[in-house]
Amino acid sequence: MKSVTLILCGLLFATFAQAAQLQEMTSFGANPGKLKMFKYVPDNAKKLAPVVVLLHGCTQGASDFDNETGWTKVADQTGTILLLPQQERDNNGLRCFNWFLPEHSTRDSGEMASVVDGLKKLETQHSINSKKVFVTGLSAGAAMTSALLANYPELFKGGAIVAGLPYGCANDVMSGIMCMNGINNSRTPEQWGNAVRNATNFRGSRPSVQIWQGLQDPFVKPSNALELEKQWSNVLNSYTEQPIVEELNGLIKTSYANPNGEIVLESFKVLNAGHGYPISQSQGCGVPGSYIIETGICAAEMMAQFWKL
Repeated sequence: MKSVTLILCGLLFATFAQAAQLQEMTSFGANPGKLKMFKYVPDNAKKLAPVVVLLHGCTQGASDFDNETGWTKVADQTGTILLLPQQERDNNGLRCFNWFLPEHSTRDSGEMASVVDGLKKLETQHSINSKKVFVTGLSAGAAMTSALLANYPELFKGGAIVAGLPYGCANDVMSGIMCMNGINNSRTPEQWGNAVRNATNFRGSRPSVQIWQGLQDPFVKPSNALELEKQWSNVLNSYTEQPIVEELNGLIKTSYANPNGEIVLESFKVLNAGHGYPISQSQGCGVPGSYIIETGICAAEMMAQFWKL
C-alpha cells in the first residue's frame, strides 16, 4: 500500500512538474525601454499559436497578471502563448508603464519598442501565427495598449483596453493625471481618430477593439470610456452606424459595426465595479488580487471569444 501511495504521489508531482510556468526571456533585442519580458507557453501550444500580450497595471508585475486575470486558463484551453512585459521601478517608481511620455508612446521608441522586441524574439522561439497577435492591458497597461494599437496596427489583430485612456490624451505627467480624471480631454470623434491616424502612415485594416470600464472606478474616470468609444469608432469607420446597446448581467454592452456589418468595437461598462481587471471565480476565471476584481464576469474569456482564439 505504501508503494502504491508513493507511486501515486510521484505521478501527481510529475503532473504538476510538467505544467507550464511563467518564464523570463533574458535577451530580446535592443530593449530601449529597459523592460523585463516573460512568456507563458502552454503545454498544448498550437502550431502557429495565437499570441496575447498582457500589460499589467501600476504596482503590479508579470507574475500578478497571468493566472490572476484568468489568462493562463484561457491559454491552456486555446493553445495560446502569452507575452508579459514587466515595468521596472528604475523606469517608474510605481511600476506604471510610461504611456503619458512621448519617448515611450511613439512608434519605434522606448517601452513600446521593447514590447515589439519581445514579440520579435518570441517569433524566433516558437511557432506563432503573426495574423493572430492581440494585446490587452489594465490602467497604465491599458493606456499603453491604446498606444500600441495606434502605432503598430500592422502587428495586432485586436486589443482590449481595461480602465484605460484614449491615445493622444497626454504628453507629460500633469496632462496624464488630468486625462485620468476626465479633465479637458473631451474631443470630437474626428479629433480622437486623427490622433491615431497621425501616429503612423498605415492605411490597411485596423485592429478590432474592446473597451472595459468599471462605473465605480475612482482612479480612471468612467467618462474616458466614452472618449475611447469616440476614438476607436471613428478609426474603425463605425461611428456613423447606430450602435447596439444591451443590458446584460452586471454590465452594459455597446457594439459598433463597420459598413460591412462586422462588429469591430465592443464597449463594456461594468455597473458595480471599481478599478481593476474583471474576473469570475465561479467560472474558474482568475484569482482576486491587487486591481484584479471579482465581478462575476470573466473579461479574459469574453476577449478570447471576440478574438476567436
